[in-house]
Amino acid sequence: MLRELATTPISEILTKPCITLPASATVFHAITAMKTNRQGAVVTVDTTGKTAGMFTERDVLLASRSGDREWSSRPLHYFHTVSPVTIRSSETVASALAKMQDGRFRHITAVDSDDIPILMLSIRDILTHVAEKFQQEFVNLPPEPRLEARSLWGG
Repeated sequence: MLRELATTPISEILTKPCITLPASATVFHAITAMKTNRQGAVVTVDTTGKTAGMFTERDVLLASRSGDREWSSRPLHYFHTVSPVTIRSSETVASALAKMQDGRFRHITAVDSDDIPILMLSIRDILTHVAEKFQQEFVNLPPEPRLEARSLWGG
């Protein structure tokens, strides 16, 4: 399983494009786009279309708790993460996981050679891929004798 993750490029498991918005778009606009597209993050882009930042569900929570009564009508650049960590679509799932673990974030943007965002990868995408690719390791019904619990769990 680990060898598979170390050699599979993220482009093979991703099909959903990332949502991009200008950094001047409002938080409300971003929330609407995230809900409509069922994604937990949007990438903010500059006037050339290059990655400027990332706005996630966590940023929504922080913005709503900021004490600013007008938070939802503020531009994304008030709350987004500036210059987020990105990855190339040719990099491996293992590389993406390592970057996500090191940075302690759940979303990472795949960019092309010009730093234009093309794909959004979430930890959920990775877990879905692993669970589908390695079903036998995750689903053991009926249980294999070597995987069956030998004692009661708990205290």
